[in-house]
Amino acid sequence: VRYTKTMDNFAHGLCTVAGAHGVKNVTKKPISIAWANFFGVIPDILAFAAVSLWTVFQVVGPGFTLGDVPRPSEVQIAAPHAFLIFELSSFLYSLTHSAPVFLLVFLLVAGFKGRVMWEMLGWGFHILIDVVTHSYAFYPTPVLWPLITWRFNGIPWDHTLFMFVNYSSILIVYLFIFKKQHVRMMRQNYKEIFIKYVGFGRENKELAEE
Repeated sequence: VRYTKTMDNFAHGLCTVAGAHGVKNVTKKPISIAWANFFGVIPDILAFAAVSLWTVFQVVGPGFTLGDVPRPSEVQIAAPHAFLIFELSSFLYSLTHSAPVFLLVFLLVAGFKGRVMWEMLGWGFHILIDVVTHSYAFYPTPVLWPLITWRFNGIPWDHTLFMFVNYSSILIVYLFIFKKQHVRMMRQNYKEIFIKYVGFGRENKELAEE
């Protein structure tokens, strides 16, 4: 299975939404699932949107093919770059996948709004996932940038077994979430039916007795 950032970011979104549901149920805080999902996927969008559009325009235009696009190992940070756009992508990847940068922005937003924006933890969750699921072969995460350039050699997302376990686990979690929401919805419906009919009947009986 060939690794793609699209599938990677899709998994990020699924994991973030599942995590947001869990935090919301445990803490009972009014967490926006949509905003949590936004912060869960925005790091990769910011890092790779420009280079993706550039690649599309280059391939559509004359004199450029997919074979001319540098491989991931050729566009890593501190490696020789063939195109300025890949240098920009590497810089944006470092910026959006840095724990110090995330923490700084998180605190600034909390200070500005006067409260903690819990949905932003989706961004931190994204960084944490990338640290352990990116190897030296493809964008190892510079989690402590710009303080130090250390990176962890994690398990690549493109391993077939890993992707199977990953998406199977996500599916199980979502089935659990949907089942729990269904049970809660059914209980609410039964409660409304009880109040509407049983409660109404009691009120009529009390009026008749009077």
